[in-house]
Amino acid sequence: MNIASRVQSAAKRLDVALLATDAVRKRLSSKFVSMKICTARLPGIDEPIELFTLFPSGDAQRLQDDLEHYAVALDAFERGDLDAAEELLA
Repeated sequence: MNIASRVQSAAKRLDVALLATDAVRKRLSSKFVSMKICTARLPGIDEPIELFTLFPSGDAQRLQDDLEHYAVALDAFERGDLDAAEELLA
Protein backbone atom coordinates (compact mmCIF):
# COMPACT_ATOMS: atom_id res chain seq x y z
CA MET A 1 0.00 0.00 0.00
CA ASN A 2 2.89 2.37 0.73
CA ILE A 3 4.23 2.17 -2.82
CA ALA A 4 0.74 2.51 -4.33
CA SER A 5 0.17 5.71 -2.40
CA ARG A 6 3.52 7.12 -3.54
CA VAL A 7 2.83 6.19 -7.16
CA GLN A 8 -0.60 7.84 -6.99
CA SER A 9 1.03 11.04 -5.71
CA ALA A 10 3.60 10.88 -8.50
CA ALA A 11 0.81 10.56 -11.08
CA LYS A 12 -0.68 13.82 -9.83
CA ARG A 13 2.70 15.59 -9.94
CA LEU A 14 3.45 14.27 -13.42
CA ASP A 15 -0.09 15.07 -14.62
CA VAL A 16 -0.56 11.51 -15.88
CA ALA A 17 -3.92 9.80 -15.55
CA LEU A 18 -2.49 6.40 -14.68
CA LEU A 19 0.93 5.24 -13.46
CA ALA A 20 2.10 1.75 -12.67
CA THR A 21 5.31 0.22 -11.41
CA ASP A 22 7.21 -2.28 -13.52
CA ALA A 23 6.00 -5.10 -11.26
CA VAL A 24 2.37 -4.16 -11.93
CA ARG A 25 3.00 -3.63 -15.64
CA LYS A 26 4.43 -7.14 -15.98
CA ARG A 27 1.25 -8.64 -14.50
CA LEU A 28 -1.12 -6.92 -16.92
CA SER A 29 -2.78 -8.74 -19.77
CA SER A 30 -2.22 -7.94 -23.42
CA LYS A 31 -5.24 -5.63 -23.20
CA PHE A 32 -2.79 -2.86 -22.23
CA VAL A 33 0.31 -1.28 -23.71
CA SER A 34 2.72 0.66 -21.57
CA MET A 35 5.15 3.51 -22.00
CA LYS A 36 7.91 4.31 -19.54
CA ILE A 37 7.49 7.78 -18.11
CA CYS A 38 10.54 7.96 -15.87
CA THR A 39 12.60 6.40 -13.13
CA ALA A 40 11.77 8.25 -9.95
CA ARG A 41 12.80 8.40 -6.33
CA LEU A 42 9.61 8.34 -4.33
CA PRO A 43 9.39 9.60 -0.74
CA GLY A 44 9.95 6.85 1.78
CA ILE A 45 11.21 4.35 -0.83
CA ASP A 46 14.95 3.64 -0.85
CA GLU A 47 15.43 2.55 -4.46
CA PRO A 48 14.37 4.44 -7.60
CA ILE A 49 11.27 2.96 -9.25
CA GLU A 50 10.47 2.80 -12.95
CA LEU A 51 7.04 4.29 -13.64
CA PHE A 52 4.89 3.52 -16.66
CA THR A 53 1.67 4.91 -18.04
CA LEU A 54 -0.84 2.49 -19.49
CA PHE A 55 -3.14 2.58 -22.49
CA PRO A 56 -5.77 0.16 -23.79
CA SER A 57 -4.19 -2.00 -26.50
CA GLY A 58 -6.81 -0.70 -28.92
CA ASP A 59 -5.02 2.66 -28.68
CA ALA A 60 -1.63 1.13 -29.59
CA GLN A 61 -1.59 2.39 -33.19
CA ARG A 62 -2.67 5.90 -32.18
CA LEU A 63 0.01 5.92 -29.50
CA GLN A 64 2.66 4.79 -31.99
CA ASP A 65 1.57 7.50 -34.44
CA ASP A 66 1.72 10.13 -31.67
CA LEU A 67 5.18 9.00 -30.59
CA GLU A 68 6.48 9.16 -34.16
CA HIS A 69 5.00 12.65 -34.54
CA TYR A 70 6.64 13.69 -31.28
CA ALA A 71 10.00 12.27 -32.43
CA VAL A 72 9.86 14.49 -35.54
CA ALA A 73 9.08 17.54 -33.38
CA LEU A 74 11.87 16.66 -30.97
CA ASP A 75 14.32 16.35 -33.85
CA ALA A 76 13.31 19.81 -35.10
CA PHE A 77 13.73 21.22 -31.59
CA GLU A 78 17.17 19.65 -31.17
CA ARG A 79 18.25 21.05 -34.55
CA GLY A 80 17.23 24.48 -33.34
CA ASP A 81 14.22 24.78 -35.63
CA LEU A 82 11.90 26.00 -32.90
CA ASP A 83 9.24 27.26 -35.29
CA ALA A 84 8.88 23.82 -36.89
CA ALA A 85 8.85 22.10 -33.49
CA GLU A 86 6.16 24.43 -32.23
CA GLU A 87 4.05 23.94 -35.35
CA LEU A 88 4.35 20.15 -35.09
CA LEU A 89 3.30 20.18 -31.45
CA ALA A 90 0.44 22.66 -31.85
